[in-house]
Amino acid sequence: MTVMLDAEGYAGFSVVGGCDQPQLPSAGAFFITMVNQGGPAEGQLKPGDVLESINGISLNNAYHRDAVRAVKESKRSLTIVSNWRGFLKLNSRLY
Repeated sequence: MTVMLDAEGYAGFSVVGGCDQPQLPSAGAFFITMVNQGGPAEGQLKPGDVLESINGISLNNAYHRDAVRAVKESKRSLTIVSNWRGFLKLNSRLY
């Protein structure tokens, strides 16, 4: 899928994860925790989705900073491969 960035360069979603966040149930995975209502990713991503790659860069066992860098280096859009693994419970919250 392609997510167009807004005028300020934001995609409108939040993630947790990475190989440096072992407290998550699937260490090394990146989970969508929030999609901003009215944001660029609304209707394309949902909480619980797992990001597999951004712009052809695999996120399998990547560091969180690598995912952030892949997003920040994008100018207009993100090409995202994701899949649904179900809800994520983190700190008593269900995502």
